[in-house]
Amino acid sequence: METDIFMLFAPKSDRGLRVDYPELSNYEELKSLFKKELLFVWYYACKSSPLFDFDGPKKVLIEKCVKASGLKLDDPAKKVKFMAGNFPAKVQAAIEVMQNFEPSARITAKLEALKDIEDLKKMTSLKLDGNGNHPEFYEKGSIPKGEEGSEDYLPEINMEKKNKYMSMILKKNERLGDMISKAEQGWGVVKSDKTLIDKNKDDTGESFAESFHNNN
Repeated sequence: METDIFMLFAPKSDRGLRVDYPELSNYEELKSLFKKELLFVWYYACKSSPLFDFDGPKKVLIEKCVKASGLKLDDPAKKVKFMAGNFPAKVQAAIEVMQNFEPSARITAKLEALKDIEDLKKMTSLKLDGNGNHPEFYEKGSIPKGEEGSEDYLPEINMEKKNKYMSMILKKNERLGDMISKAEQGWGVVKSDKTLIDKNKDDTGESFAESFHNNN
């Protein structure tokens, strides 16, 4: 897991960020934007975008974000204002929301969720014998007699321990689906693959995810 690279709200498809990450629709400031406007905001304001730490003039940064997002600015007067950083109110409001998302906190939550799943699986992975028992259920000092499955195979079972374990199994079955879904989709964090990384290379040839992990 240590070698995995995780990305925050990284563009995954041509459908748009709100489709890729339904969570974004919970924010009115982001919900009001067109698809390419929101993508511009992501490039400009998301702390794990390849352009967030761009070291250069603001005008050049805006130009790069406009180009990367495919945003069209057809009105000449509005374009001049936009390229100077005088964004429309709805875009500025969305920028302020996007800047508040913390990649490190969300990635930490993602990793903890994955660990919780692994821990739960370990806690509920006892190999039971033919009678549905395990040495963990034996009363202290109780040793099975005879061969497994025979009439003499009668260790003294602590039913309280066994019932607790079976209760854990039932709870795991109830919770595991939601836990996996949350780990895979929650917090706007996705585990990258080569295609996703290559789609988000910056001018240095380094993906924003690689840059984020190399510098944090």
